[in-house]
Amino acid sequence: MPNHVTNRLTITGGKQSLSELFGACFRKQKHEIPDYWREKAANAELDSQERKEWADRIAERESQEPYDVFDFNRIIPTPAFIFNGDSLAGGSREEATGRNWYKFNSDRWGTKWNAYYVSVVEREESKLAFIFDTAWNIPQPIIVELVSWFPELTFFHEFYDEGGWFFGDRTYQDGQLVIDRYIDGDNKTNYRDLEKRLSLELKGYDLDAEDEDD
Repeated sequence: MPNHVTNRLTITGGKQSLSELFGACFRKQKHEIPDYWREKAANAELDSQERKEWADRIAERESQEPYDVFDFNRIIPTPAFIFNGDSLAGGSREEATGRNWYKFNSDRWGTKWNAYYVSVVEREESKLAFIFDTAWNIPQPIIVELVSWFPELTFFHEFYDEGGWFFGDRTYQDGQLVIDRYIDGDNKTNYRDLEKRLSLELKGYDLDAEDEDD
């Protein structure tokens, strides 16, 4: 399992630009139905009432409105020739050529998976804020690409690695990085307040409480 890096991206600016960005970068996702729910609902060994309860649970989940997902593929699309299979065998053609999802995602997105645990926390005419997780790293190429698309917007990117290996924030204005506070875990002594705030707000970890326990 990777270290999960929680990102909060706050974007401010004009209504039209924010609307265009949201429409371009987000997609609707239906709520997933676990396979075992369907297996339970179809299991003839269960009594009819229990099967009905599972069927009702499925129906309730299917009736829920789709939710918004921040999709890296809408920003830097994966070419059709990239291997996207679950298994990537060592020494295989896909591994040897580099035409595989792991190589592409790591190089072009900056992280091996798409965004996950996405939550839109604020969406107003002049402001969009959302939280998402990435594996091991921040998706720097994705952020840079977005900034290049919308230089008229201001981007404030905050992040915290669950292992405390890095944290910080970056501000972009007029298409340029203007403030860079990427803090390596080995050099965090002078950034304790920033670390504590991001740890609490993005991960729910109270570092002061942990210090007291120690």
